[in-house]
Amino acid sequence: MVDRDMVLVKYLNIPDLPNSLVNILTQEGMKVAEELRINRGKNTRNKVNPIPGSADSIPALDYGVVADNSIGLKLLKKFLSPYIPYNIDKTTVLVFRNINDEEFCECPPHTDNDREFSVNYLLRAGGKNVLTKFYRQYKDISKTSFYLYDDVGDPETVPIKEKAWHVFNPFLPHSIHNIEDIRIVLIIMPECTLEQMLELSNDL
Repeated sequence: MVDRDMVLVKYLNIPDLPNSLVNILTQEGMKVAEELRINRGKNTRNKVNPIPGSADSIPALDYGVVADNSIGLKLLKKFLSPYIPYNIDKTTVLVFRNINDEEFCECPPHTDNDREFSVNYLLRAGGKNVLTKFYRQYKDISKTSFYLYDDVGDPETVPIKEKAWHVFNPFLPHSIHNIEDIRIVLIIMPECTLEQMLELSNDL
């Protein structure tokens, strides 16, 4: 039995996406980013999920998703079928946009409670030194998925490689730092257990 809290990021033996598919998915993500620019602030993360006592100090971050019936996501499922021997329940391209054009922004500590784990592929990091921080010691303070920094303890910093398949633990509080412009993340959710997915890991 795998201790889920011990798994932060694990890279997988799945081939990189071909450049043609990377370009299609990235272009679809950039179209969403442009819609976010036009509708600046409409989906600001801090307005949707205000963080008491800290929201005003965190530069605003807009977010959106590529339509799940996009050409890129349809092609993605075909590409993955020989390499992931499980049905893929959901595919998403998640797009973050820094709406403070001259500042870094961050996504504060949070959990993604809709999934036990995901398989991610970072199409565009969003900056030169974007970091993900995980928090193993945290207070279970409420049902909200967002946390104050005072409630999550010391972080463990993980730089995530661009264009490399990896298992990601969304159930531990995590934050994303140093986003300069547009960050695009491909997320898939296979219908299998974490243990089954980790059988494809590089470092087992």
